[in-house]
Parts: sequence; structure tokens; C-alpha cells
Amino acid sequence: MTYIEPNMHDQLGESRAAGEGAAGSTKSSRGLKKLLRVSVDEIHGIHPRYLLVQLLVSMLPHNSLCRVRTVLYRLAGFKIGKGALILGKLTLTSTNGPIAKMFSVGHGSRINSPFYAELNAPLVIGNKVAIGHNVVFITTDHDTSDVSHRAGSTMFNQIIIEDGAMVGARATILPGVTIGRGSVVAAGALVSQSVLPHRVVGGVPARPVKTLDS
Repeated sequence: MTYIEPNMHDQLGESRAAGEGAAGSTKSSRGLKKLLRVSVDEIHGIHPRYLLVQLLVSMLPHNSLCRVRTVLYRLAGFKIGKGALILGKLTLTSTNGPIAKMFSVGHGSRINSPFYAELNAPLVIGNKVAIGHNVVFITTDHDTSDVSHRAGSTMFNQIIIEDGAMVGARATILPGVTIGRGSVVAAGALVSQSVLPHRVVGGVPARPVKTLDS
């Protein structure tokens, strides 16, 4: 039988306690890192300056004080050209970088509301563009090649609305689409392919209807 002196019992106890303390500290550190990682993911889509401007904009009556509303969105950091009018509150979301860099409007354009743009890639609206009510812009798609998970890895692609175009009410514009100069998207259309200049497109999915004078 091995004899352990009393003071050795104390040393063993201290070693065991130190080991348990180190293990507990490591677990606590891992837990803190996980909490921080989850917290960053949760607040990633929060844009404080935009939210403050949204609060102010929500106090303005629809179709009134449009220039004031436009100035407020400029103060949020969005690039909006001279003479552009924002007729109501814009709903903009982004989890892929600074939201103000993802949305721009050219001079003389007119944007109705409700308006929704998911801005994980840029949405560029040109000069003298008209956007109808309840138009939706989507810049995110998914890889669907995995049979066990069709909503696979995310893919981002910009949308461009060129000068003089008009997008009718309740149209939906999907990632990677360019609406050509002077074109018209009919109300309710689902646009998944780019539109040539001076064309009218409509339907679900949108197809060419006619060519306009250029």
C-alpha cells in the first residue's frame, strides 16, 4: 500500500482544483466566444442611422413633404440625385455590408411607396426613372444543386434600372437583372432576365410585349 503524507493530499487537491478551474475557464471562454459570435450575427443587419431616419420618415404623411423625405434619406447616407422624389417610406434591408452603399437614385427619379429592396448587392436606379407602388427588388439567390438542401449557399447579384425606365406597380425584379434605358415593366410582372432598351415586358415570367420608339 502506498502511503501519502497529509501535505501531499493537500497538493493533490490543489492540483485537481487547478485542473478543474482551468477546464472551467476554457469552457467559459468558449461559451463567451460563441455568445459574441451569435450576437454579431444577430445585430449584423441593424443599421442605426438608417433606423433613425426611418423613425423620422414614418412621421411624414404619404405623398406629402416628399422633398423633406428625400433629404432625410440623403442624411442616412444614400446617394440620391437632384430633383428625385421619394413619395413614401422605403423598406431597405441588407446583411452584406453598409446599406447606404447598396442603394442609389439618379436625378429626377420618382419612387412610390410601399417599396421593398433587399440590398445584399447594389440596386442602382438611374435618372428620370419611375417606380410604382409595391415594387420588390431581390438581390439574393441560392445554389439549388444540392438535392438535400435546395436553398444552398447564397449568391448576390446587383440590379440596375437604367435612365428613363418605368417599373409598374407590384412588379418583382430578381437578382442580376438590368432594365434597359427607356423600357417599361408592366404592373405585376416578374422579371428574371435583363430587358433590352426601349422594350415593354410583362407577365410571369416577364416576356417582351413590344418595342417602343427610341
